[in-house]
Amino acid sequence: MEEPKDGDAVRIEDREVVYQGFVTFERMTVTHPARDGTELTVVREVHDHGSGVGVLPVDPRRRTVLLVRQFRVPVYLDDADGHLVEVCAGLSDDEDPDLETTARREAAEELGYEVTYLSKVGHAYSSPGIITEKMTLFLAEYGEDSRLHEGGGIAHEGEDIEVLEWTCDQLRSAVVSGRIRDAKTIILAQALMLHRPELFG
Repeated sequence: MEEPKDGDAVRIEDREVVYQGFVTFERMTVTHPARDGTELTVVREVHDHGSGVGVLPVDPRRRTVLLVRQFRVPVYLDDADGHLVEVCAGLSDDEDPDLETTARREAAEELGYEVTYLSKVGHAYSSPGIITEKMTLFLAEYGEDSRLHEGGGIAHEGEDIEVLEWTCDQLRSAVVSGRIRDAKTIILAQALMLHRPELFG
């Protein structure tokens, strides 16, 4: 989490670590300039677990994409099933020299494929009212001959990931119908539709 810079008009008056584990959860008192020229002091809870990447690989020859389906506890609390279809994603690793390396690593671990020709779509904050996470989103390419293994994630990290191969048209239909409910997946699917319209029927 970035701290305010010297001379910044934002002041962190107080911060308390409420929970420290896989994530850090802090309660912070922050003063910042208001639109009317005064100062506003607010208390906010901030969830910090680092930032990550999301990657949507496409096989342009066969017009297919790779996705994952996995159980998400927060989704379960809102939906009786709890499973979500998403693009491959993961947190940045301090050992990775750059975010493209992170994207390639996650694709290998979760999807079981080596991806190429990564193209950065942009950055997106997943839930900026409470979470510091910034996702860097990539389109990429794969082929039938770039399969490394079955995929499915890392078992000792509690990952149980089903790898899906859909046609580009199936992806578009799922986004348009609302069956895709994950924000990073919707963004990357729309980017693919915008930048590679020839892949769709």
